[in-house]
Parts: sequence; structure tokens; C-alpha cells
Amino acid sequence: MTTAPIGSTDPNTSAAEANQFTRQTYWADFIESWRRYAQDFAETQRRFDAEMAWTQNQYWSDFGEAQRRYDQEFPWMKKRDALSISGRAYLPNSRYLSI
Repeated sequence: MTTAPIGSTDPNTSAAEANQFTRQTYWADFIESWRRYAQDFAETQRRFDAEMAWTQNQYWSDFGEAQRRYDQEFPWMKKRDALSISGRAYLPNSRYLSI
């Protein structure tokens, strides 16, 4: 009784044909695994975009919504930054101190 080469169920298949079949299935599995990985990544990115929509393209471009939320959370920072830009010290009597 003849046995089939590894990777084949047909005893009439040559070893070269079986090797070709094995290589094809290996690459097919490899490509499929990367396709699934890309799909999972795309789904994760989609969920992130849906939940964190206000951060998208804000920090890196116009600072609109991100800056508004920052100012809302830290109103004193705006005053401090304005004083440092004007060249005055951040002190209670900074109106009269010029640095």
C-alpha cells in the first residue's frame, strides 16, 4: 500500500505537488491571519473614534475643543499664561510689578 506524502490525502500525489500544496496553504493561512489582525485593529480604531470623537484631529490641528475643555477645567492657567506673556509676575500685586 502506498502512503500519501505529507500535506496530501491522495496517494497518487507526488512529493513535489504535496510540497507546493503545503506552501500554498501556509501562505493562505498567513495572509488570512494578517487580514483578521487588520480587521480587529480597524474595529478597535472604529470604537475608539466613536467613544473619543472630540480628541480626533483636535490636539494635532486646531486645538478647538481640546483647548476649550482645558480652559474649562483649569481657568487659572489661562490667567497665568496671559500674565507670563505680558511679562508680569504671577503675584497678587502683579499689576504694579514689571519683570
